[in-house]
Amino acid sequence: MYHYHPFHSVIHQPPCRRLSPLAYMIPTREFPPISTKLFKKSAELSISLLTDARLLMDKISSSEEFSYQLMNAAQLSDTDTVKELVRSIGMQAQPSINYNPDGLSILLTKDFEHIDCCKIHLALRWQ
Repeated sequence: MYHYHPFHSVIHQPPCRRLSPLAYMIPTREFPPISTKLFKKSAELSISLLTDARLLMDKISSSEEFSYQLMNAAQLSDTDTVKELVRSIGMQAQPSINYNPDGLSILLTKDFEHIDCCKIHLALRWQ
């Protein structure tokens, strides 16, 4: 007999069924041999991307004039000036730059042996 308790519901469990031995077999998967060459190279190349990102963030955060010129050019849709300003700080990577009325988006990428191996996406809001 079950006793009523307002906070607990009675749980009825179905009778236990015995599974066949085949149900317990776990399929095995074959994996290719591990090569860390690309993984390590991606990490190495990402360090230079982070250096470029840091260079840009330092320039934006420390220079009122640079920040103003960058925002003004973007708001005027002067793409060439925006790209020139970003490249003028000495970045090694060629950034892909997009902007809209809310902010700036910069994508830094590196290739290794014709493989797009690493990316850093920076998104900065100004409104």
